[in-house]
Amino acid sequence: MKIPRSLYSVIFALAGIVFSGISPAENLSSMPMGRGLPVEVFAGMTFNSIDAVTENDASFEASVDTRLSWIDRRLSYDKSKIVTPFLEYKDEAADKRLAEMWYPKIEFQNIKGTSSVEGKNLRIHPDGSVELIRRESGKFSTNFAMTNFPFDRQVLSVTLISRYEPKSKVVLDFAEKQLNYSNSIYPEEIKGWDFDTVALSKGAIAGLLDTQYSTLTSSLQIKRQPFSAVSTIILPLICCLLIPLLVLWINTLNIEEVHGFGEENSMLASFAMTGIFAVVALNFTVDTNYIQLIQGDNPVIRLFALNYFMLAFGIFISVALYRYYIVKRFFGTYVQAELFYVLCWAVPVLCFSVTAAILALAYFG
Repeated sequence: MKIPRSLYSVIFALAGIVFSGISPAENLSSMPMGRGLPVEVFAGMTFNSIDAVTENDASFEASVDTRLSWIDRRLSYDKSKIVTPFLEYKDEAADKRLAEMWYPKIEFQNIKGTSSVEGKNLRIHPDGSVELIRRESGKFSTNFAMTNFPFDRQVLSVTLISRYEPKSKVVLDFAEKQLNYSNSIYPEEIKGWDFDTVALSKGAIAGLLDTQYSTLTSSLQIKRQPFSAVSTIILPLICCLLIPLLVLWINTLNIEEVHGFGEENSMLASFAMTGIFAVVALNFTVDTNYIQLIQGDNPVIRLFALNYFMLAFGIFISVALYRYYIVKRFFGTYVQAELFYVLCWAVPVLCFSVTAAILALAYFG
């Protein structure tokens, strides 16, 4: 059988490589397979600064330092040949070195728009362990739970995702070292919020064909400073509760009068009508400035509901008790007078007890 001439060329080329002691150059841009799959990437994220928290937009602006660590034995070298404990590359030099090797293509999953990179640092250790640190600024989406407003605690989260390699090839993880790094910087507090600690959590997001992509989330706990919200929302709502109570408190008993009361119904009814306009105006202001508050159950919504109930009750008292004298017609003047005395103290007690319960539930909840 005649051997093709091209096959001879291949045989001679391989023989030349073997006998000359030269090995083909490794492709460092491919995934490191020396430790098997998936490649374990340890990640930590620390909040360098929090620039703004925008509840209406469900977002916050922050500068985040991301630290990724993995092992690529192909990058190992003799440490005796260098003076420093590791090879270090910064900014443009880091970009150039990364273009020659494999590194995890990690990005922010909850970024709004694009992030701006403020700095980059790459370190390669003699044993092949690699460390990549990036500082990026951007606007991130997050969820705000307003159930305990204005005594609420919120979580500002930044989520990393390995979007280009599935979980079967790259998995994001963390250990105590990464958790300590995530809490190594305490950002300067901004108006209206107190900052707490950072927690890390790992997970996965499903893609097409049930493919899983690894994620890791850094969550900064923050606590609202309640004074501003109490003075601008809670106190006005409590003051509005006094308006329907004036329907009871301003009126007086006068047995000498035919109907048993000393004040005209028209004047008392005007208090309740004025209260309606006041509460509606306050409701409109809150809806405009605090969009998150109108999208669920919270103390502000409950206080508004209590205000509307009390206003309706005030109108009912004005019409049924002062205008048509229903109690007097059915039970007599004495029962009407006793009921009036009970309403004057029982209704305020119940009203402000419910208010206190709403606020206590938010504070201790």
